[in-house]
Amino acid sequence: IAGFNAIRKSGNFGFDPVFRGFKWEQLNLVTDGVVGAHQACPNRMDPPSSQVMINQIKEIELLKGPHNFRYGPSTGAVINFKMNDPVFSDKTVVNGRIGAGYETNGTNRRTEAYVNMSARKFQTAAALSYSAGDDYKDGNGTVLPGVFNRTALNLSAAYLLKPGKIASVNMTRNMTRNTSFPTLMMDLLSDDTWMIQGKYQVNAQHKWYSQWNTQVYTSLVDHQMGNGLRPASATMLSHVYANTETTGGRTEITIRRPNTVWYVGADMKYEYANGTRSRKMLTGMMAGKTFYDTLWQQGSILRTGALVHTEKKMGLYQL
Repeated sequence: IAGFNAIRKSGNFGFDPVFRGFKWEQLNLVTDGVVGAHQACPNRMDPPSSQVMINQIKEIELLKGPHNFRYGPSTGAVINFKMNDPVFSDKTVVNGRIGAGYETNGTNRRTEAYVNMSARKFQTAAALSYSAGDDYKDGNGTVLPGVFNRTALNLSAAYLLKPGKIASVNMTRNMTRNTSFPTLMMDLLSDDTWMIQGKYQVNAQHKWYSQWNTQVYTSLVDHQMGNGLRPASATMLSHVYANTETTGGRTEITIRRPNTVWYVGADMKYEYANGTRSRKMLTGMMAGKTFYDTLWQQGSILRTGALVHTEKKMGLYQL
């Protein structure tokens, strides 16, 4: 997409999107319009984009300007990863898929599997992906650090309460181990993330509104990084424990009329971050001493908001 690029601190993991010069938290990255994770690493080894399990995404919605506030305030663009909708069937149906890929340069292995069971009122699915890789060579034959190891598991279930009324829950577990970040002072030792979402959706007929979505979610990130994997860490051994929490909810009513659509809603989002860094001196006059520093300092942000958004088509133009 024109205007898009990504910051790469690692050869194969944790790409951080950039759009028209806007980056980091200037961009609003959400899943299903609400779910998101706050990075635990101050240098964004684990950007929100790295927590998205992409084989569960049906499409990506891009809102290019800051003029759209449906998913909260943002300076730059909004990137909304839309997950697959639950599908029900008159008879019990079981289906799935499995796939794998291999790249010779860096010996990158990428695998994914998906299994789904649907019935008249119930649908459940499980997805698993595993990716790993080693160092790779650039065009000049120089070996670049590119080690990564990533596992993700997703479980989802949906229940059809009444025609047009669906209650669902979605849970994702992401695990990353021993990943190289050659442009940073440390490497990622472990990153464990939980993302849990509950959703109630009403598709109305013959009512004054056409759809009503209510969601609650939480995401928990436990992150460890250090320089112990590097041969150059002979003077000081650094280790960081950091964790973040993002919890919130959102409700939105969609009203559709000929050539006009209205979105009316409210949301709440709470973010918390904390961490500790240890620095053990290995050489010099301070050899053997360990110092401790605070990261994030138990910082928290609580945001609440309400929105009314309308779009109207007028021939060749849209207001």
